[in-house]
Parts: sequence; C-alpha cells; structure tokens
Amino acid sequence: WINNAGLLEPIAPLRDADPDQLEAHVRTNVLGVLYGSRAYARHRRRAGGGGVLVNISSGAATSVYEGWAAYCATKAAVDQATRVIAREESDAGLRAYAVAPGVVDTDMQAMIRATSPEAFPHVERFRQLAEDGAFNSPGWVADRILAAAFDPGAEPSDVVWRVPNDY
Repeated sequence: WINNAGLLEPIAPLRDADPDQLEAHVRTNVLGVLYGSRAYARHRRRAGGGGVLVNISSGAATSVYEGWAAYCATKAAVDQATRVIAREESDAGLRAYAVAPGVVDTDMQAMIRATSPEAFPHVERFRQLAEDGAFNSPGWVADRILAAAFDPGAEPSDVVWRVPNDY
C-alpha cells in the first residue's frame, strides 16, 4: 500500500499563507496518510497480518525551507506517524516505511521552479537541479520501493529512508 498524495501549496512565508490552503494541505498531507494507513493496517490484520505500507515523505521533513512551513511540517508528521505505525503493527508482521524519493521532475517541481524568490528563497537551487538534469526518475524510485517491499536483501534497516540518487 502506498500513500502518495500530497500538496505543496501554500508556498509563502507562514505569516502570509492562506488559512484555507493550510487546512487543505494538512488534510491531504497528514490526514490522508493517517486514514490510508489506518485502512491498510485494519485490512492486513483482518487478512492475517503481513504487508508493506509505504508513506511518501520528503527530504523537506528534515530540512528547513523558508516558504514551505506547511510542507516541511506535514512531511515530518508523516515520518513520525510512520515510525509509530511500524511499532504498533510489528506484532502483525506489517512493515511500514516513510520514503523520501529524492527530487523527481513532476508537476510539483515545475510549480516550485515557477515560484518567486520572495515566496520561496530556495527556488534557485531547484532551478539549478532542473538545468543540471539532477532528478531521480519515477522508474528508479519505484524500483527502490519495490525492492524494499519484496526483496529481503534490500529491506531497509530504518523505517524512514531516502531513495539514493539516480543521476
């Protein structure tokens, strides 16, 4: 089971963020993960246990990016919730991981690059990544997640981990 939905907006200093966007952000990035994880854990227990839960996180969970207060905070919440789920469900054999996929050139990356430096002071870093083609491909990320889930030799030692770079 992979929980991969997420919002980046609002991109702005927290003092300027729209409260309705903040609420939608937390509903999607935190509650969406919690509800999906709850449903999967309950399903696996009814089925006799086992399974692998993957919650997509971000390097922003442990980094400070001005303009991304909501995103950094909600991805940190995903990491911590996944640690709790891993412990709570270990007796049923469910493995839970929070995975930071690295930088993947998605619509979210295009949104980042279109942001003004006033709203997001780190925008030039992401523009440079695009110029350098320094992205993980979706296939690379998927292969790493599938290996973690199904290849005993590739099983991560930590609940929270980052996909290595593909470039």
